[in-house]
Amino acid sequence: APRISSHAEGGGGGGGGGLDLTGMRAVDIGCGGGLLSESLARLGASVVGVDPTLKAIEAARTHAVIDPLTASIEYRNTVVEELVAAGESFDLVCGLEVVEHTTDPDEFVANCAALVRPGGALVMSTINRNTKSYLMAIA
Repeated sequence: APRISSHAEGGGGGGGGGLDLTGMRAVDIGCGGGLLSESLARLGASVVGVDPTLKAIEAARTHAVIDPLTASIEYRNTVVEELVAAGESFDLVCGLEVVEHTTDPDEFVANCAALVRPGGALVMSTINRNTKSYLMAIA
């Protein structure tokens, strides 16, 4: 499997230089409407977008077919635990702004990590843990 760092120097599958994820398999956990999934696809990755909300998956599918670079994204109405149970693996696992919505953050992170192939990467982000951020993003 290709290493993420070896792709960071290339010209880029997404145009405009930068990161080229060609040949890599990526998953966007909690993909919502598919913004990150589409960006990863434009950078050349083979992308699976996962979300437990069917309406989000339907919206992502509808938007992705507009652009030939994103039309091949595989959107699934499922959760990370089901990917782990199925033995799935990825070069790049992304969970952006998702962990704060889970009931067991430690288990969620462990499941995401279990999907990473040797030499791959897990990329996560979350909001600040203060009252203002909580009220603006969660409540």
